[in-house]
Amino acid sequence: MIFLAYCASCKEKVTVLPILNSTDLKLVLEKNAEVRVMHTTSKGDHVWSLDNQDKENLRNTIAKGLA
Repeated sequence: MIFLAYCASCKEKVTVLPILNSTDLKLVLEKNAEVRVMHTTSKGDHVWSLDNQDKENLRNTIAKGLA
């Protein structure tokens, strides 16, 4: 599952991958717990936790069947 989220290191929205599988990700989102994501760059990987707005965007994306 890939989706867009804001990367503070890159200072822009990027395509990210969650660290968890789809089933676990949905459970974590239901509990509003920490969601770790990552994306790769030519200078190394960026790994971080989504903020509340990006978690809400991800919930909406999943609800629409787009992720």
